[in-house]
Amino acid sequence: MKTHLLMVATVVVFTCRGFGQLSETNEVHWGQSAITTGQWIFEPKRDLRALFCSVQSVKDRSTRKVCNFDAGLEGKSEISISTNCTLRTVLNIVGGSGDGLRIRVIKKECILQSILHPLTSKNAEWEQFLKVKIDPGDLIVVCRRFSYGEGLDE
Repeated sequence: MKTHLLMVATVVVFTCRGFGQLSETNEVHWGQSAITTGQWIFEPKRDLRALFCSVQSVKDRSTRKVCNFDAGLEGKSEISISTNCTLRTVLNIVGGSGDGLRIRVIKKECILQSILHPLTSKNAEWEQFLKVKIDPGDLIVVCRRFSYGEGLDE
């Protein structure tokens, strides 16, 4: 599990840098050499969301009780969420479904990834993933296409 999480975190930075609306206010907070050597993965972080946006952005979103949804398309990026909000709730709001794209939930303590299925899919892993609790300040990213390290999970 730890190895899988490290691999996902590495793939997140290399495949999603420069995606959609996050790129305007979010940047990886290390120099280019740290990114290319992979040394950043060994640095402890209090909040993994700060890998993709400023700590102040996370605090502001948390205060306003919103999460950030980014599919690299025009449209709503901040979603108001309730106390017991799940990924299913957010995807119902934005009308999300997928065709094999990857979806990532970037939380304070972990980065989760799944293949994006239609909300009506009976895939057991997807059903479990839809139950992930979304907290204020969390980031939800739909990756355009899988490219770096393609085939690693197959």
